[in-house]
Amino acid sequence: MIKTIAVFLLVGALAILTGQVLPVGTVDGTVSDSTGGAMPGVPVTLLNLDTNQSRTATTNGSGYYFFPLVPPGRYQLTAEKAGFKKGTQPTLVRTGVRADIN
Repeated sequence: MIKTIAVFLLVGALAILTGQVLPVGTVDGTVSDSTGGAMPGVPVTLLNLDTNQSRTATTNGSGYYFFPLVPPGRYQLTAEKAGFKKGTQPTLVRTGVRADIN
């Protein structure tokens, strides 16, 4: 019983410390066409406007993309596929916050 309680306390302490060590957020969303249909295989770029560094993800079969472990800052999200209008959206990423951009 005491060992079980100690394990739960240790896991809880690690969870708290991990949250303090990794000051990041996430960015995710769904890319869709003008009719609301999901668009799979679309390259999505997340550009940090302060550092000019970027990452790219590709939407899955449901049009969903995900950027984990994003440092806080100002970003521009761009989705672009041949035959469709380029979509661009600015966003602010905050520590511990999920930015849902469709």
